[in-house]
Amino acid sequence: MNQVTRRKRRWRLIYIFLLLTLLVYIFSRAFHIEIRTKEPLTFLGNEDLAPVSYTDNGEAKGVVVDIVEALGVQIDRDIEVITMDWEEAQLNVLNGDADGLLYMNENEARQHMFDFSDPFLETEFHFFVRSSDRSIQNVNDLRNKRVGLEQVGYPYVVLQNHSDINSVFISNWRTAFQQLADGELDALVVDRWVGEYELAESRISGIRIVEEPFAVQRTGIAIRKNEDLLLEELNGAIKSITDSGELPQILDRWGGKRVIYLTEERFKYYMLLGVTLFLGIIVIGVSFFIFNLGQMNKHLTQEVERRTLELKNKNKALETLNYELQQISLVDKLTNIANRRHLDSELEKSWAIKMDEEQPLAIIMIDIDHFKTFNDLYGHVAGDTCLNKVANTLSSCVIRAGDLVARYGGEEFMVMLLRATSSDAYNMAESMRKKVEQLEIKNGQGQVTISLGVASMIPSKGRMLSDLVYMADRALYIAKQEGRNRVRIAREEDEKTSQDTK
Repeated sequence: MNQVTRRKRRWRLIYIFLLLTLLVYIFSRAFHIEIRTKEPLTFLGNEDLAPVSYTDNGEAKGVVVDIVEALGVQIDRDIEVITMDWEEAQLNVLNGDADGLLYMNENEARQHMFDFSDPFLETEFHFFVRSSDRSIQNVNDLRNKRVGLEQVGYPYVVLQNHSDINSVFISNWRTAFQQLADGELDALVVDRWVGEYELAESRISGIRIVEEPFAVQRTGIAIRKNEDLLLEELNGAIKSITDSGELPQILDRWGGKRVIYLTEERFKYYMLLGVTLFLGIIVIGVSFFIFNLGQMNKHLTQEVERRTLELKNKNKALETLNYELQQISLVDKLTNIANRRHLDSELEKSWAIKMDEEQPLAIIMIDIDHFKTFNDLYGHVAGDTCLNKVANTLSSCVIRAGDLVARYGGEEFMVMLLRATSSDAYNMAESMRKKVEQLEIKNGQGQVTISLGVASMIPSKGRMLSDLVYMADRALYIAKQEGRNRVRIAREEDEKTSQDTK
């Protein structure tokens, strides 16, 4: 009897131990997930896509900004939205400096780089033409026409298959619509919402929209690969604000702003004709709308301000530390420009993006002439000062976002130029050569000069980044042989030499 009792007691202890172990495991997993889901997020938007996303007095605003703020409330996480150059934003997300991209259309190439949330907005791309032009109704009517579009947008991906269309890359929508009105362009391809908003704000007249959409896309949020937990949270939040009616309210709110803006323009036209009754109706309508909008946004604005202030306070020390660590890992200690590690990383990312966009990537390889002689004559302290002056001079020539100047090693430097042909890169290199020469740094009987090798190519599956680097290095070598203090562009025979030596 005692033996049976002891056996039962032993089994009870085993059951209790297993139960406690299971509870500890479940609690630890829940605690880990809770901590993970409370981490703040950073999403990036296009700075030139009003009213979808844009910058207003240094702050991100737009339809998707309001939607993301609503998603942040649903998942109980602080979300910071930053608007910037769209190509730079994609690089930042790939580089891990941000968590996602807002309002990004999905295609096969982008699916290899990002995961996409469930769509929550519909994008209609339309043709905008001059009011007097009735010849353009669909894409087949664009043959031999000058068509303005964004270089990194979805319409470019579709239209690049139409070689008979003269694509013109635009810098911003307001300038593009003015060029269309002046006859410098025959058509623009743009999101309908963005185009109508820009026309209303700029008051550019004489332009109409082709009602049949060129393409229709369902759009969501793009995030880095393998962020499954974040993707699940976002999809759940999107479903919640859709089912609750909050998403349609946000869309109606922004749609209402656009309608009132256009009606105000019409009102001013009728005011010239003396229609005072119409003026009264508009004033009453605007006042009623503003009152309701203020009530709806009051709570949300207060909550966003509170969370933004809390997030800034929490991240202040962390941002300082992260900046210091980034400077140590990515910046050359002597010259205070990008180091070789930073350069190699940016080259690989830019090579992949330019392969997707079928756009050229250029590099300039630079070497200080007779630098060993300079060190022998004046010492290493003077040599370091010389390196700093040359680095600062090269950096002053590179001002376009995305381009990069780096110390390649010793007295060698390299410059990466996005969307630059050999001619573009040559002009940049020649400007650098002249500015270094104008420093008039004495070197024995002469002065400090530089030699430069230039190479540019459109990345493809049949080519490698090392080919481009080899071509620039080979061109630099030839520039040295030809007498130094000159720029040499890589030629076809240089590339053939590269392939023969592999």
